[in-house]
Amino acid sequence: MEKGTWFSMRKYFAGMASAVLAVGAFAVASASGETARAGNMVLTFGGNVAPKKLPKKRFAPITLRLNGHIRTVDGSHPPAARRIVLEFDRNGTLFTNGLPVCKPNQLEARTTKAALRACRKALVGRGQTKAEIEFAGQAPFTASGPLLIFNGPRKGRQPSIVMHVYAAVPAPTAFVVRAKVTNAKSRRFGKRVEIRVPTITGGAGSLTDFTSKVYRAWTHKGKKRSYLIARCSNGRFVARGELRFSDGTTLARNVVRSCRAR
Repeated sequence: MEKGTWFSMRKYFAGMASAVLAVGAFAVASASGETARAGNMVLTFGGNVAPKKLPKKRFAPITLRLNGHIRTVDGSHPPAARRIVLEFDRNGTLFTNGLPVCKPNQLEARTTKAALRACRKALVGRGQTKAEIEFAGQAPFTASGPLLIFNGPRKGRQPSIVMHVYAAVPAPTAFVVRAKVTNAKSRRFGKRVEIRVPTITGGAGSLTDFTSKVYRAWTHKGKKRSYLIARCSNGRFVARGELRFSDGTTLARNVVRSCRAR
Protein backbone atom coordinates (compact mmCIF):
# COMPACT_ATOMS: atom_id res chain seq x y z
CA MET A 1 0.00 0.00 0.00
CA GLU A 2 1.27 3.48 -0.85
CA LYS A 3 2.48 5.86 1.84
CA GLY A 4 -0.44 8.26 1.27
CA THR A 5 -2.94 5.47 1.84
CA TRP A 6 -1.25 4.41 5.09
CA PHE A 7 -1.43 8.00 6.35
CA SER A 8 -5.10 8.23 5.38
CA MET A 9 -5.81 5.03 7.30
CA ARG A 10 -4.20 6.56 10.38
CA LYS A 11 -6.45 9.62 10.08
CA TYR A 12 -9.43 7.34 9.50
CA PHE A 13 -9.12 5.54 12.81
CA ALA A 14 -8.59 8.82 14.67
CA GLY A 15 -11.84 10.12 13.23
CA MET A 16 -13.49 6.77 13.91
CA ALA A 17 -12.65 6.93 17.62
CA SER A 18 -14.15 10.42 17.88
CA ALA A 19 -17.29 9.26 16.13
CA VAL A 20 -17.61 6.31 18.51
CA LEU A 21 -17.69 8.59 21.53
CA ALA A 22 -20.08 11.07 20.00
CA VAL A 23 -22.56 8.60 18.59
CA GLY A 24 -22.42 6.74 21.89
CA ALA A 25 -23.26 9.93 23.76
CA PHE A 26 -26.24 10.49 21.44
CA ALA A 27 -27.54 7.11 22.60
CA VAL A 28 -27.29 7.84 26.33
CA ALA A 29 -31.01 8.38 26.70
CA SER A 30 -31.89 5.16 24.89
CA ALA A 31 -32.41 2.19 27.20
CA SER A 32 -34.19 -0.33 24.96
CA GLY A 33 -32.95 0.50 21.47
CA GLU A 34 -34.15 3.04 18.92
CA THR A 35 -33.80 3.50 15.17
CA ALA A 36 -33.53 6.85 13.39
CA ARG A 37 -33.53 7.36 9.63
CA ALA A 38 -32.59 10.26 7.36
CA GLY A 39 -32.55 9.65 3.63
CA ASN A 40 -30.57 6.49 2.95
CA MET A 41 -28.97 6.45 6.42
CA VAL A 42 -30.21 4.35 9.35
CA LEU A 43 -28.77 4.44 12.88
CA THR A 44 -29.84 1.89 15.50
CA PHE A 45 -28.95 2.50 19.15
CA GLY A 46 -29.19 0.29 22.23
CA GLY A 47 -27.97 0.44 25.78
CA ASN A 48 -28.86 0.66 29.43
CA VAL A 49 -28.15 2.63 32.59
CA ALA A 50 -27.81 1.03 36.00
CA PRO A 51 -29.28 1.43 38.54
CA LYS A 52 -32.79 2.07 37.20
CA LYS A 53 -33.88 4.17 40.19
CA LEU A 54 -32.04 7.40 41.03
CA PRO A 55 -32.34 10.08 43.71
CA LYS A 56 -34.60 13.03 42.94
CA LYS A 57 -32.28 15.77 44.22
CA ARG A 58 -28.76 14.48 44.68
CA PHE A 59 -26.49 12.95 42.03
CA ALA A 60 -25.70 9.23 42.28
CA PRO A 61 -23.23 6.91 40.45
CA ILE A 62 -24.34 5.18 37.25
CA THR A 63 -22.91 2.63 34.83
CA LEU A 64 -23.58 3.14 31.12
CA ARG A 65 -23.54 0.39 28.46
CA LEU A 66 -23.98 1.34 24.80
CA ASN A 67 -24.06 -0.28 21.37
CA GLY A 68 -24.80 1.08 17.93
CA HIS A 69 -25.07 0.10 14.28
CA ILE A 70 -24.96 2.35 11.20
CA ARG A 71 -26.15 1.18 7.79
CA THR A 72 -27.74 2.31 4.54
CA VAL A 73 -31.23 1.37 3.37
CA ASP A 74 -29.99 0.11 -0.01
CA GLY A 75 -26.99 -1.76 1.42
CA SER A 76 -24.39 0.52 -0.17
CA HIS A 77 -21.23 1.72 1.56
CA PRO A 78 -22.30 4.42 4.07
CA PRO A 79 -20.92 7.96 3.75
CA ALA A 80 -18.51 9.17 6.41
CA ALA A 81 -19.63 11.30 9.35
CA ARG A 82 -18.34 14.88 9.17
CA ARG A 83 -19.81 16.75 12.16
CA ILE A 84 -21.46 15.59 15.36
CA VAL A 85 -23.09 17.84 17.96
CA LEU A 86 -24.51 16.48 21.22
CA GLU A 87 -26.25 18.12 24.15
CA PHE A 88 -27.05 16.32 27.41
CA ASP A 89 -29.75 16.60 30.05
CA ARG A 90 -28.85 18.77 33.04
CA ASN A 91 -29.71 15.81 35.29
CA GLY A 92 -26.60 13.93 34.18
CA THR A 93 -22.96 14.97 34.19
CA LEU A 94 -19.31 13.98 34.65
CA PHE A 95 -17.38 14.16 37.92
CA THR A 96 -13.58 14.12 37.68
CA ASN A 97 -12.21 15.70 40.89
CA GLY A 98 -9.45 13.50 42.25
CA LEU A 99 -9.47 11.22 39.20
CA PRO A 100 -6.04 10.66 37.60
CA VAL A 101 -5.46 12.18 34.17
CA CYS A 102 -4.08 10.59 31.01
CA LYS A 103 -2.30 12.86 28.52
CA PRO A 104 -2.50 12.02 24.80
CA ASN A 105 1.28 11.75 24.46
CA GLN A 106 1.26 8.96 27.07
CA LEU A 107 -0.64 6.76 24.61
CA GLU A 108 1.20 7.41 21.37
CA ALA A 109 2.59 4.34 19.58
CA ARG A 110 1.30 1.95 22.27
CA THR A 111 -0.63 -1.30 22.04
CA THR A 112 -3.79 -1.72 24.08
CA LYS A 113 -1.86 -3.45 26.87
CA ALA A 114 0.84 -0.79 26.86
CA ALA A 115 -1.78 1.98 26.94
CA LEU A 116 -3.35 0.38 30.01
CA ARG A 117 0.04 0.15 31.71
CA ALA A 118 0.60 3.85 31.04
CA CYS A 119 -2.84 5.17 32.05
CA ARG A 120 -4.83 2.46 33.83
CA LYS A 121 -5.58 4.78 36.78
CA ALA A 122 -7.32 7.22 34.40
CA LEU A 123 -9.41 4.55 32.61
CA VAL A 124 -13.17 5.27 32.59
CA GLY A 125 -14.45 2.94 29.87
CA ARG A 126 -13.82 0.21 27.32
CA GLY A 127 -15.37 -0.77 24.03
CA GLN A 128 -14.97 -2.17 20.54
CA THR A 129 -15.20 -0.42 17.17
CA LYS A 130 -15.85 -1.66 13.65
CA ALA A 131 -15.78 0.18 10.33
CA GLU A 132 -16.31 -0.52 6.65
CA ILE A 133 -13.62 0.73 4.28
CA GLU A 134 -14.10 0.94 0.53
CA PHE A 135 -11.26 2.09 -1.72
CA ALA A 136 -11.94 2.79 -5.41
CA GLY A 137 -11.77 -0.38 -7.47
CA GLN A 138 -11.67 -2.63 -4.39
CA ALA A 139 -14.29 -4.58 -2.51
CA PRO A 140 -15.24 -3.15 0.91
CA PHE A 141 -13.55 -4.68 3.95
CA THR A 142 -14.04 -4.43 7.69
CA ALA A 143 -11.56 -3.02 10.20
CA SER A 144 -12.01 -3.37 13.95
CA GLY A 145 -10.13 -2.55 17.13
CA PRO A 146 -10.52 -2.21 20.91
CA LEU A 147 -11.44 1.19 22.33
CA LEU A 148 -10.10 2.55 25.62
CA ILE A 149 -11.61 5.70 27.16
CA PHE A 150 -9.57 7.79 29.62
CA ASN A 151 -10.09 10.91 31.70
CA GLY A 152 -8.09 13.59 29.92
CA PRO A 153 -6.51 16.91 30.97
CA ARG A 154 -8.80 19.82 31.71
CA LYS A 155 -9.05 22.72 29.30
CA GLY A 156 -9.84 25.68 31.51
CA ARG A 157 -12.57 24.49 33.87
CA GLN A 158 -13.91 21.81 31.50
CA PRO A 159 -12.89 18.12 31.48
CA SER A 160 -11.73 16.28 28.38
CA ILE A 161 -11.75 12.69 27.20
CA VAL A 162 -8.83 10.84 25.59
CA MET A 163 -9.52 7.77 23.46
CA HIS A 164 -7.14 5.07 22.29
CA VAL A 165 -7.85 2.65 19.43
CA TYR A 166 -5.40 -0.07 18.49
CA ALA A 167 -6.17 -1.18 14.94
CA ALA A 168 -4.61 -4.07 13.04
CA VAL A 169 -5.58 -2.97 9.50
CA PRO A 170 -3.64 -2.46 7.31
CA ALA A 171 -0.89 -2.72 9.95
CA PRO A 172 -0.89 -2.63 13.80
CA THR A 173 -1.12 1.04 14.74
CA ALA A 174 -2.22 3.06 17.77
CA PHE A 175 -4.51 6.06 17.30
CA VAL A 176 -5.16 8.70 19.96
CA VAL A 177 -8.00 11.25 19.95
CA ARG A 178 -8.84 13.99 22.47
CA ALA A 179 -12.46 15.21 22.77
CA LYS A 180 -13.39 18.30 24.76
CA VAL A 181 -16.54 18.86 26.81
CA THR A 182 -18.18 22.31 27.08
CA ASN A 183 -21.35 23.80 28.53
CA ALA A 184 -24.43 23.55 26.30
CA LYS A 185 -25.64 26.73 24.60
CA SER A 186 -29.23 26.12 25.67
CA ARG A 187 -30.19 26.25 29.37
CA ARG A 188 -32.29 23.15 28.75
CA PHE A 189 -29.14 21.06 28.54
CA GLY A 190 -26.02 20.69 30.66
CA LYS A 191 -23.01 19.58 28.62
CA ARG A 192 -22.21 19.82 24.91
CA VAL A 193 -19.81 17.85 22.70
CA GLU A 194 -18.93 18.89 19.15
CA ILE A 195 -16.66 16.79 16.96
CA ARG A 196 -15.56 17.55 13.42
CA VAL A 197 -14.51 14.30 11.78
CA PRO A 198 -11.80 14.77 9.12
CA THR A 199 -12.31 13.74 5.50
CA ILE A 200 -10.55 10.40 5.12
CA THR A 201 -9.45 9.28 1.64
CA GLY A 202 -12.45 11.06 0.13
CA GLY A 203 -14.80 9.41 2.63
CA ALA A 204 -13.63 5.84 2.05
CA GLY A 205 -13.91 4.80 5.71
CA SER A 206 -17.17 4.78 7.67
CA LEU A 207 -18.00 3.73 11.21
CA THR A 208 -20.57 0.89 11.28
CA ASP A 209 -20.61 -0.60 14.80
CA PHE A 210 -19.56 0.13 18.37
CA THR A 211 -19.99 -1.23 21.87
CA SER A 212 -18.90 0.46 25.10
CA LYS A 213 -19.18 0.34 28.86
CA VAL A 214 -18.43 3.49 30.87
CA TYR A 215 -17.93 3.32 34.62
CA ARG A 216 -15.25 4.36 37.09
CA ALA A 217 -15.27 4.69 40.88
CA TRP A 218 -12.52 6.04 43.13
CA THR A 219 -12.04 7.65 46.54
CA HIS A 220 -11.40 11.38 46.88
CA LYS A 221 -11.12 13.21 50.21
CA GLY A 222 -12.46 10.19 52.03
CA LYS A 223 -15.57 9.84 49.85
CA LYS A 224 -16.42 7.38 47.08
CA ARG A 225 -16.74 9.14 43.72
CA SER A 226 -18.09 8.13 40.30
CA TYR A 227 -17.17 9.34 36.80
CA LEU A 228 -20.79 9.31 35.60
CA ILE A 229 -23.48 10.67 37.92
CA ALA A 230 -27.18 11.39 37.45
CA ARG A 231 -30.42 12.21 39.26
CA CYS A 232 -34.13 11.92 38.44
CA SER A 233 -35.54 15.35 39.28
CA ASN A 234 -38.53 15.43 36.93
CA GLY A 235 -39.10 11.84 35.82
CA ARG A 236 -37.28 12.02 32.50
CA PHE A 237 -34.00 12.51 30.67
CA VAL A 238 -33.66 14.55 27.47
CA ALA A 239 -30.75 14.49 25.01
CA ARG A 240 -30.25 16.13 21.61
CA GLY A 241 -28.00 14.83 18.86
CA GLU A 242 -27.09 15.96 15.35
CA LEU A 243 -25.04 13.86 12.95
CA ARG A 244 -24.02 15.23 9.55
CA PHE A 245 -22.62 12.99 6.79
CA SER A 246 -20.33 13.71 3.84
CA ASP A 247 -23.21 13.37 1.33
CA GLY A 248 -25.13 16.20 3.04
CA THR A 249 -27.50 13.97 5.01
CA THR A 250 -28.23 15.25 8.53
CA LEU A 251 -29.78 13.31 11.39
CA ALA A 252 -31.06 15.40 14.30
CA ARG A 253 -33.55 14.70 17.06
CA ASN A 254 -34.39 14.93 20.74
CA VAL A 255 -34.60 11.68 22.69
CA VAL A 256 -36.73 11.54 25.84
CA ARG A 257 -36.68 8.69 28.36
CA SER A 258 -38.40 8.29 31.73
CA CYS A 259 -36.64 7.61 35.05
CA ARG A 260 -37.84 6.66 38.54
CA ALA A 261 -37.04 8.76 41.59
CA ARG A 262 -36.20 7.17 44.93
